[in-house]
Amino acid sequence: MPLFFKFKYNTMTDHARRLFSDLLHVNWQIELNKDNAELNKFLNVAYTSILNELREEMGANEYKKFIGEARKMFA
Repeated sequence: MPLFFKFKYNTMTDHARRLFSDLLHVNWQIELNKDNAELNKFLNVAYTSILNELREEMGANEYKKFIGEARKMFA
């Protein structure tokens, strides 16, 4: 008997994927550079900017759902 999976259509655009990738990268750089206050300040500004752009690109509700599912996956 074949096994069927119901896949939800991915609503993330290519631009949103790049933004999310950039967000993860900046977050990682923040972790790596905790001791460098000057760089950390710059990275936090970049993180906030990318996060806001990602929320705008995806839509606030879709972003919340996406993050909620990601948290469940890694809990």
